[in-house]
Amino acid sequence: MPAPSEGKEAEAEAEVVRSAFHAALAGLAAVPDPMVRVRAAGLLQDVVRDLQGELRAIRYQAVAALRETRTLQEIADELGVSVARVSQLSASVSHRQISTAARSRPSAARASRRAPAADDRDS
Repeated sequence: MPAPSEGKEAEAEAEVVRSAFHAALAGLAAVPDPMVRVRAAGLLQDVVRDLQGELRAIRYQAVAALRETRTLQEIADELGVSVARVSQLSASVSHRQISTAARSRPSAARASRRAPAADDRDS
């Protein structure tokens, strides 16, 4: 079992990040120009999508590390999830590797939102 302070520390760290996200969203919502706001929102959606993949990888790798010293049942009990879920997370680490190259290359859709179209620059 993890020490109670470890769980509280993790929750406190998550709350700091959550608060930062909410502050960023409030700032974005307050941007007066709707065109700037919509473009910024699209870019932020891309960032969040990328971060979700990275967060999954971190979680899967942490579960794989736990599997080196604990049983599925022990991990499930500590995380408050089912043994089947821990098994899925553990198996996912070998199936869902995030490629550094894929993360560093923006998709065509993202690139088109980053650079204003020629028509936009002329006005």
